[in-house]
Amino acid sequence: MHAAPESTYHDTPPPTCPWNWVRDLFGPALFTFPVLFFLMHSMDQGLTESRYAQAKERCRHLTAWHRSTGKLAPPSGTLVHQPWSLPENDLWGMPYQAVLLPGGGTKIRVYSFGPDQQSSSFGLDDDDMSLDMPKTALDRFQAERRRQWWIAVGSWAGLCALGSTLLYISHRQDTAPAGPRAI
Repeated sequence: MHAAPESTYHDTPPPTCPWNWVRDLFGPALFTFPVLFFLMHSMDQGLTESRYAQAKERCRHLTAWHRSTGKLAPPSGTLVHQPWSLPENDLWGMPYQAVLLPGGGTKIRVYSFGPDQQSSSFGLDDDDMSLDMPKTALDRFQAERRRQWWIAVGSWAGLCALGSTLLYISHRQDTAPAGPRAI
């Protein structure tokens, strides 16, 4: 048997694995992954948000039920834009309200007063729930959840990038050839 020849290149750097970049990139990502769950807001609805969602769905149901059966007729003598109370209460203990819309016929808008249990004199305020509102309190809850999610993901991505950069720099210095440095 022949002995392996002894290397005469004592000052060459050790061979590097071509997959080191995977370790440098995904190592910090896996290590910091629990941070994402710590920063991420709960995806479950809170009590107030859940009540808003249920009130919106109930308004939708009552409006559709009126369109199909016509059984939510206003009391006699009700004028356009004059609200009347429905027999069913919302989740805050106040009766759902309905109002005739202009244009003839029996087109109505069903709404809930929301947690403050009142509306402004100019119409619906920010905490009321109706299908005709362009932006409801439920939309604000969902926008806040999206914002918190993006902050959590951005923070985690920043930690991953920082960890990958530091790991890459430390491995670069480890594999740098030894010898005098030019200044």
